[in-house]
Amino acid sequence: MILHLSDHDRGLFPTSDTLAQTLTHVANGHAASRLLESEYPTIGLVVSLPQFARADWAGKTSINRVQWESDPEGATGTVIIVPLETSANCEWVIDDTSAGQSTGSVTISADGISGLLPPQAGEVPLAVVHDGVNVDRALRHIVELGSKAQFDLLYKLGPYSRSAIATASRRIYRDINDSAPDEGGDVIDRADAEQVLSRLMYGLDGETSSVVMRMITRVATTGAAIRTSTMKYMATAIWSAAESMVRSHIGDPPMGRQLRRIARELKTIDPHRVLETYRANHPKALISVNRVQAALTAGATIGTHSLELDQPRPDDNW
Repeated sequence: MILHLSDHDRGLFPTSDTLAQTLTHVANGHAASRLLESEYPTIGLVVSLPQFARADWAGKTSINRVQWESDPEGATGTVIIVPLETSANCEWVIDDTSAGQSTGSVTISADGISGLLPPQAGEVPLAVVHDGVNVDRALRHIVELGSKAQFDLLYKLGPYSRSAIATASRRIYRDINDSAPDEGGDVIDRADAEQVLSRLMYGLDGETSSVVMRMITRVATTGAAIRTSTMKYMATAIWSAAESMVRSHIGDPPMGRQLRRIARELKTIDPHRVLETYRANHPKALISVNRVQAALTAGATIGTHSLELDQPRPDDNW
């Protein structure tokens, strides 16, 4: 499922141009890193081409993956080395389920880049011919730009991630308490929300990555966002991870919603009766009575009071 982004959600995301530029740098940083690990010419034109481009449709801006002929799935990014005395032709296509398909091609030579590039996002040119004298230095520069861009984007996704956790807290509160859609309440307080946010953005202590960092890498270096809005894809991934982490934080098992529904239908809080019914419907499921008990008591030991978790405090750094 891909989320429909409201204007409010879009306002919490980096701008479309920023997203396209940053993801392009991340993608090409990974591509340059792989080139450095291989055998490559020491002299030549090092060219980094845009991996994400802007498409305007129905009054809104969409950021889409650019599929280059040499790398249609976006598996490596497009950083190429062209011998000084030759030229290279690169064809591209952008598929958008709403805006349709656009195509073009560029020619790269010592004279620069000519032809039709994908729609430019922002004022900073994303198609760059680097110094042809020192390939190693040019590749390392691209890697450095990519690494910086990845952490910049992580920081800029903070406001939406914080809001996603707050929304998940309220949604899970209503689920656990069988409340009406307009009834307020949070299943975690501000301190718990900060813990979930830290785990979502930076991972647990000792981990070298996080859910959001891995998502950025996946979007930048694979074809995950082809034929869909990149912003919507990323928002959906964060939204889903936020809900999973909030549920995990309060000890609610993945099938908690189903177990509570069974308990309501049976009008019982006896975990053994709930488990018996669940197993009758899911005979292959591996689930213990302890997990049923966890689902029936999820959130019971955590203060479920209303907080505006998505409103930054004066000391918030996002």
